[in-house]
Amino acid sequence: MTARKILTLSFLVLFLAVFVMPEKTFATTCGTGSNVTFTDIGSGKCRGYLTATATSTWTVPTNWNSLNNTIEAIGGGGGGSGGGGNAGGGGGEYRILTNFATTSGISISYIVSAGGAGSVSTGNGATSTPTVFGTATGCGVAILCANGGGGGVTLLVNGNGRGGGVIAPGIGGTGNNGGDGGLGSLNGGTGGAGGGGAGGPNGVGKAGGNAPTVTAGGSGGGGTGGASGTPGSIAVSPTGANGGYGNAGAAGGSGAGSASGNGGDAPAGSGAGGGGAFTTSVASTPGFNGGRGATGSEWDGAACTAASLTHCGPGGGGGGGSGGTTAGGTGGAGALYGGGGGGGADGAPDGSGGAGAQGILVITYTPAGSGSTGRIIRLVGRVRLIGRVLLR
Repeated sequence: MTARKILTLSFLVLFLAVFVMPEKTFATTCGTGSNVTFTDIGSGKCRGYLTATATSTWTVPTNWNSLNNTIEAIGGGGGGSGGGGNAGGGGGEYRILTNFATTSGISISYIVSAGGAGSVSTGNGATSTPTVFGTATGCGVAILCANGGGGGVTLLVNGNGRGGGVIAPGIGGTGNNGGDGGLGSLNGGTGGAGGGGAGGPNGVGKAGGNAPTVTAGGSGGGGTGGASGTPGSIAVSPTGANGGYGNAGAAGGSGAGSASGNGGDAPAGSGAGGGGAFTTSVASTPGFNGGRGATGSEWDGAACTAASLTHCGPGGGGGGGSGGTTAGGTGGAGALYGGGGGGGADGAPDGSGGAGAQGILVITYTPAGSGSTGRIIRLVGRVRLIGRVLLR
């Protein structure tokens, strides 16, 4: 080795200082250029929610990653029927599409289901429209479509609202059906059936309890999908029935028991069904109202125990109203998102069915080119990097 080469090597070694800084966490930039708010949910992921029930468009973020994303959809819940049939509405279907490939900056049409209205007194509950992504029309040409729950049917033996996806599965990705609404009854003086729970990322929605045949008590709403979810209970004399458990493992709304009263609302964030109402003496008192289902907590987690519950998860079905002579009780409302409404009870006039809850679209992605953590390597001095150099 010549003296010149030795001198150059010595100079580089003498003046080269390499500083490897501790691992640093970088902020994740979410939703750049989109018309929808996206938030950092940790692990380098961003999440946004589409809830507009009129025809709308979503602008794809400029940092969209077609190789790492999911789009989830829940159809609306079906409305419960009124007294004279007492049937519950079905829960909305859940579907998920993985790694949707698209171009940053373009606008994509969607429509979120508003949910089916409960009947006014005697009558059928409204069947919910689907939640669709990728079109402003219907399921047939959608990129992703989650069907809504069927409305409860009155004046038919065992009429009920079928869960979304049970009869006709949606389009795109994979899915979990909504729970069926409870079966109706044509026996006079009876309470309403429970609404079905919505399908969710953890499983199919659970069915609402069937309308009772010999008691004025209302049956419970079904819980949301998952290992811990259960169907709503069927009212037996002389009580209102409990709502089904939700995926979070919490019990549903309590039935009114053997004393007259409204069914209990399911605990917030549980995804459980509402409790059934009860009337001790149909001959002398009006009916009472079914309890409301509860939203789940699959997306917003612990934040879903607050009074204002949005963007939380699939919803449980409403409980059935109880029968009376002066007026039948109203079915409980299904919970956000996609819970079916409980059935109304017999009376004069008959009680109205509970409303099915609206659907939702949930978009989650890891921004293109992002990294949540890394190390800073600082080179100080006169440094020349020659040849193949790999820094990790």
